[in-house]
Amino acid sequence: MDSFKAIYVYLAKKNMKNIILLFFFIAGSTVAQVTANLPDNIRICDVNNPGDGVEVFDLTIREDQILNGQTGLTVTYHLTSGAALSGFGAFTNPQTYTNTSNPQLIFIRVQGNGDWDVTNMEIEAVAFPEAEMLPEDITIDEGDGNGQAVFDLTINEDMMLGSQFAIDFIFTYYLTQADCDTGVNAIANPSTFTNFENPQEIFVRMQNAIADCGTCYNYRIMSDGTLGLHQNGLKRVLLFPSPVTTTLTIETPRLVAETTYYIYNLKGQLMTSEILRVGDSNKQVDVSELTSGVYFVRLISEGSQITQQIIKK
Repeated sequence: MDSFKAIYVYLAKKNMKNIILLFFFIAGSTVAQVTANLPDNIRICDVNNPGDGVEVFDLTIREDQILNGQTGLTVTYHLTSGAALSGFGAFTNPQTYTNTSNPQLIFIRVQGNGDWDVTNMEIEAVAFPEAEMLPEDITIDEGDGNGQAVFDLTINEDMMLGSQFAIDFIFTYYLTQADCDTGVNAIANPSTFTNFENPQEIFVRMQNAIADCGTCYNYRIMSDGTLGLHQNGLKRVLLFPSPVTTTLTIETPRLVAETTYYIYNLKGQLMTSEILRVGDSNKQVDVSELTSGVYFVRLISEGSQITQQIIKK
């Protein structure tokens, strides 16, 4: 943006009766101040040849933080502070930069019209975590024989950590291997989880606290009694259609005892439940309000239980 410098000149007669004030405006260029803001570090998982600490980084993903709303500036990336200060040796392909040490400090120059500034950030290829000991199965014998109990899924964490520091890791728990691998649909309350299969497989994701790099392990939880997929009068339960869009049909032999169905999401949260009347054999359940995904339907009747999986479109 142009600015104007004003020079004031006056001429005065000896008797000071008249003063002539002349203004001369000289156009000049303003040098806008440039600020290179300190960005977050970039940490990605060491997925290519795990353990070598070498990965390909996109250094430009932090430019919004570096510029913080400034426009019309050029951002370049350099190996040393001297190169950044002098403006030489900029990386030619900062979107596909392979680190030369791990972690590595990258120097950043922000160039404007006559002004510049320098900052830095660290990049690191983070190794996938490893448990020092594998998690063990958890068994609870309550003596009631119903095959169900409240489990604390987190009790294996100290064993898995071993000599490693707990602050460096995050543990989350899942009902399927696929969810564990992607880190989605974690069990909401792993310290108070009620099983709906017996035995039931649990997947635990051990993740670095500084990066989304996780390793999955599995173990089983078990309680006394039977709780499975085919129990007594519930052997011939049919759930259809699956995938389901709006209405799920629960078809059973003619019920001779009070039966309750429960629908859980993958986090183990109860979404809905209802008591089925004696004599019913066909129940229409409105699932239109459920979001798309995988759900578990559990039916309980006179101590017998069955769990089946459905997919909601």
